Order: sequence, then structure tokens, then C-alpha cells
Amino acid sequence: MTLPITFLSWNINFTNLTPTRIQKIIALIQRYKPDVIFLQEVPREMVECFLTIDNYPHHFGTTFQHQYDTIILSRFPCLRYDRIPLPETQSNRNLLIAPIILPSSQILIVGTFHLDSVFSPPHSEVLKMDQILFISSILKDKPFIIAGDTNLLDNNRTVIPILQEHSSLPTYNKNRFDRIFSSIQNFTNSSAQVIGDSTYSDHLGLVVSLTFNPSAQ
Repeated sequence: MTLPITFLSWNINFTNLTPTRIQKIIALIQRYKPDVIFLQEVPREMVECFLTIDNYPHHFGTTFQHQYDTIILSRFPCLRYDRIPLPETQSNRNLLIAPIILPSSQILIVGTFHLDSVFSPPHSEVLKMDQILFISSILKDKPFIIAGDTNLLDNNRTVIPILQEHSSLPTYNKNRFDRIFSSIQNFTNSSAQVIGDSTYSDHLGLVVSLTFNPSAQ
């Protein structure tokens, strides 16, 4: 059985995040009706605003200690969730990860992250790729979708055997929009669309629709 699933990932920019801008972001998210929403840079004091989005009864990672962090909203229930610190992080960055239960009763691992915001080469790119490799090591041999702000430079694509990148047109500056990755064997028929502009966030969102093949090997 194949299941089409839509995912949305977006760094919403915690600076000057007013109620007006939050409502604008929420309205755009609701227009696309994704099944799972990954958000980065959500301020701790603004989390409750995003929990008002209609038809997302399941919220993961909504309590955190730092000024801002990641959260996941889902139409599907979650067995549990964990925050796993990223290696060598200079900004308290982590992987928020959860196994969700799809309507077919299949388990899918979902996760979101915000890699370190460092841009002084060459070490900065090595650090971010090491963090992605760390994330991929956790996901090995599992059906998964992970998404987030990689902070990778424009032409730096990930070449990691277990990761299938679902990205937008190359005309966009890649370090200003999220990327979505899946397990290679479990997902096909992707479509991707960049959303938003500078009135929403200093980053662009990414919406990806995929067909899930849970038994594919």
C-alpha cells in the first residue's frame, strides 16, 4: 500500500516574531495543509501560538530550555520523542526525532534540526556535514523523513548514501531555505515547492509531497 504524505519545513526566524507575523505564517501553512510540520527558530514564549493551528493534535518538542528551538506538529500520533544534541554544536543545536504512527499502522521516523549557523570556511562546512552524517547514522535502516535548516552554502548538496534530498529549484539560495531528506528506498514521486518571502521570515519554507512505500527495500 502506498501513502501520499505532505511535509512542510520552515525556519521562521525568531527575531522580531510578532503576533501579526505569526498569524501570517500560520495562514500560509494552513493553505498547504501538510501532514507533518517542522519548524525551526520557534521562540520559547511563542510556542503556544503555533499549537493553535487547526487539525494538528500531536505536538513534539514544545518544551525547551533555550531562547528558541525546533518543534514538530503532526496529524499522526507519536510513540515518543527525543532531543539528541548535535556533535560539536556551538549553539545548543539538536535533532528532534519521533516515530509516528501512520493511518496504515506503519511506523515512520520523522525529525527536524537546525545545523550550526557558522559560515567561515572551510571548517564551517565540514562541521555541518559532520552533523548531517551524525543524524544519518541514527536513521540507518529505518524509514524516515528529516527536515530542517542545514545552513549549507548554495551549491553544497549532501552526498550521503542513505539520504535522498528533496529540494527546490537551484535558483534559490540554499542556505536560506530548508531541505527535506528521506530514506532512499521508501519514498518516490516527490514534488517540492518553496513558500514564503521576506515578509514571513528571512528564510523560505519548503513543502514536499511524497509517496510512502513502507515495504520497499
